[in-house]
Amino acid sequence: MNIPKPGALCLSAVFAGAALLLSTGCVSTDTIKREILEYQPARSPVQFDACAVVEVTDTMTPEMRSFKHLFDTDQGLANWQQAMAETIYSDISNSGLFTQVHAGNGPRPDYRIVIRSEESKPSDFRLRVTMNTTDCASGQPLSVLSREISLGQGAFSYHPRGGLQKIMTDLKADLTTELQEKISQRKQQTALAQAEAFQKATLADLLVGAEKTVALARERNRALVAAKTQQLPDILRNWKTDELTTLVVKIEQAILDLNHECEVAKDKAQQVTATNDDARQIDELRGLAISYRERIELLKPILTAVKEEIANRGR
Repeated sequence: MNIPKPGALCLSAVFAGAALLLSTGCVSTDTIKREILEYQPARSPVQFDACAVVEVTDTMTPEMRSFKHLFDTDQGLANWQQAMAETIYSDISNSGLFTQVHAGNGPRPDYRIVIRSEESKPSDFRLRVTMNTTDCASGQPLSVLSREISLGQGAFSYHPRGGLQKIMTDLKADLTTELQEKISQRKQQTALAQAEAFQKATLADLLVGAEKTVALARERNRALVAAKTQQLPDILRNWKTDELTTLVVKIEQAILDLNHECEVAKDKAQQVTATNDDARQIDELRGLAISYRERIELLKPILTAVKEEIANRGR
């Protein structure tokens, strides 16, 4: 079939545009990332103090692979898939979602995140990314998240960079919500177990400054209230003077530490408010500051009672 010259030029332009976006046979993986895929991910508003190992695999459905084979070779498709996987890994690594991210051997991870991206072409170009997150300490799965997006109808409307950035932004937001809920549940379980331990603790054992969570701080404060009523009379009556003196020192040191931790928590709350306005973190820090002040007020009358007992013995 003879194609008129203008038509041939038009057809050539279509294939040239498709080839520019889809053909990677003679282009390095780094060039594909730089020219077609890579973007700068927005900083995560929440950072988990944890190490995550991230594994990424890119796949293509048979119809997508057949379509791309019109323009490229197996090696070219392999380069493209490697570029996709590396771009997704860079997104997680550079977003600040975790304090540490690595791809293989390294520090013992807290989470293992296995990501599988799938490119398909039922009618339009589509991208689906599935993220499986596992708690490495327990070996239990934490979440399975998945998002799908259209990347365009044809070669000229094919926009993998913007689509990939959008889908990863949504997935990280989903993961953040899941992890915050799991961490909150874990803290509650720890607090319940610790509350039982606090009920058996001695007054001296309860003299702690810094706390990991508000829940633990409040449970320790409740235990101090009980110890003041149930243990203090026996302490004042039966402990030796040198033992009471040691207890005074411990209480005064605890008050000093609590004052310090209270100021640190308030400063951190102000910093978080000014930077990312993470409501949960702000509430936690403010709750800690309140708990520290409450504990100081609980310890003051206990300290006074012990000092008075020592003074009375010296008369």
